[in-house]
Amino acid sequence: SYERLRGLTLFVFKKFHLHTEIEGAEFFNRKEPFVMYANHYSDLDPIILIALSEKPISFVAKKETLKFPFIGKVVRILEGVAIDRRDLRSQLTEIDKAVKMVESGRSLVIFPEGTRNRYPDRPLGEFKPGAFKIAYRTGAPIVPCALYGTFRPLNLKSKLKTYPIWIRFFSPILKDEYLQINTVDFAPRVQSMIQSEIDNVLRSKDDAFLADSTKKKN
Repeated sequence: SYERLRGLTLFVFKKFHLHTEIEGAEFFNRKEPFVMYANHYSDLDPIILIALSEKPISFVAKKETLKFPFIGKVVRILEGVAIDRRDLRSQLTEIDKAVKMVESGRSLVIFPEGTRNRYPDRPLGEFKPGAFKIAYRTGAPIVPCALYGTFRPLNLKSKLKTYPIWIRFFSPILKDEYLQINTVDFAPRVQSMIQSEIDNVLRSKDDAFLADSTKKKN
């Protein structure tokens, strides 16, 4: 059940000694279903979002994710949507499944870069316009999400006592605002919104936290 899975993710949270600072949590824990679009640095990203979500959520992931030991199991338990990028017919079937899921009241999380960005100091990968088709077909509110710091806890070279994680949930973009813009133009707008938050806010907070940690250590 979702409660058991969430309990497990909260246990993982404690094990990693994560310090999370969240802005806009009310936009994430809303009653109405939404489609969230977040940047993607780590396999830890979905785990953190499950830990934070009181209401069951699910994910759209690439098919290869199902082979990953823990994350694959999580996506299956949550009846996630697995996209096979080499099989168009399968893609259409899975997108239909995702649409029905949102229409039945389940919120979905999508990482529109399509893969992890392994270089946190570089710009985000291009947000794929096709990733926004699910929101456009359902008319559900779109909640952009900026994540930063999630790349460290699973990095064996990282030796922090506490790992800072920074999350900003933006206020929902309603269908009246986005349906009049095509996905090719809308995808870079969401990307720019998230990139700007990382560059101008989250990275600065992260630098300050790390500098303070170093000072305390010395």
